[in-house]
Amino acid sequence: MKRLSALLLVGIFAALITAIYVGFVFWQKASSEADQKKLEKVLSDLNQEVLEFENKQVVQAVNAKQIVDALKSDMKKWSTIIKRIRATLPKADNKLLVEALSYSGSLDGGISMNFKTASGSENPYFDVASLIKSFDDSNYFTESFVPSISSGTDEEGWEILSFLMTTKYVEAKKKSEGDLEKAVGEILNESLNN
Repeated sequence: MKRLSALLLVGIFAALITAIYVGFVFWQKASSEADQKKLEKVLSDLNQEVLEFENKQVVQAVNAKQIVDALKSDMKKWSTIIKRIRATLPKADNKLLVEALSYSGSLDGGISMNFKTASGSENPYFDVASLIKSFDDSNYFTESFVPSISSGTDEEGWEILSFLMTTKYVEAKKKSEGDLEKAVGEILNESLNN
């Protein structure tokens, strides 16, 4: 009987250890599932934050591109404007009637230019008038105005006029169909001169 009691005790002890082990495994599994759910929740939150961050980055990039595009569309290309000014200057016998001394421009397209007439001109006042007419006839300039003219002479005794002219640069004035041929001619001449 002692043997039976010892075997019974060993069996109960083995059953108890098995029950404890099974309980521990179930507890560990439940604990692992809870930790896994917590980790999945943290991972989901992190993925959501990454997605929101990426969306903000995309929105910022799109906004930056729109700002750059807006700035580019508003930006005046002064090298192009100066080329158009030079192409608009009147000539006689392939010689400029006036010489541009300086240019000054503003963002709204307003331009101020200092000029002097070429030496040797029979009537430099007509050269100033030709300059104003050239700018008024151009597709790229409007509101050309010369507020005053100063007169002097050069070393050879020729009358030289110095003056300021203001004008406004526009991308291209709207022309009637009759002026279309002239506008195309100006563009072709400008491209051939460059």
